[in-house]
Amino acid sequence: MKDEVDRARISKIVVAIDISQISKTVMEKTVLLARAFSSDVYLLSVVKMPNLVATESDVSMKDIKDEEDELSKHHTLLIDKYFTGSSMLVESVVLHGDFASKICNFAESVAADLIIIGGKNESGFKRIFRGSVSQAVSNKAPCSVLITRERKK
Repeated sequence: MKDEVDRARISKIVVAIDISQISKTVMEKTVLLARAFSSDVYLLSVVKMPNLVATESDVSMKDIKDEEDELSKHHTLLIDKYFTGSSMLVESVVLHGDFASKICNFAESVAADLIIIGGKNESGFKRIFRGSVSQAVSNKAPCSVLITRERKK
C-alpha cells in the first residue's frame, strides 16, 4: 500500500501558463493539487522565438524582452494571489523557444510528476490550423498532463 501511495505522490508540478484568462483556471486547479500533495510548483511561460531568422535585425529584442517582463510580472501576481503564506516551493521560470518542446524539456529536467496546462475550447478547424500546445505537450510529455478548460457558460 505504501508503494502505491508513493507512486501516486505528486511532488513536483510544472504549471504552463500564458497571460490569457485561462491562467486563472489553471492556477485554481494547481493550488488545490499542490496543497493536497505539498508539491513544489514551477510556474512556466515560454516566449515564442521566430523559427526562420535571416539576420539579428529581423528579431526585435526589445519586443522579446518586453514579453518576458510581462510574463514575469504576471507570474509574480499569480504567486502573490495563490501562494502567499504558503511554505511550498514556488518558482517562476520564463524560457524562449517552441512552447511544447520547452515545457516538456523543463518538466523532464526537474523530474516533474505532473504538468498542468490550459486548453482552449476551439473548434476542430481552428485547432487543426493553429495547432494545440496542450495537445502537443500531452503527446510529448515525460509525465502526466492535466489539461484544464474553462467551463462554457
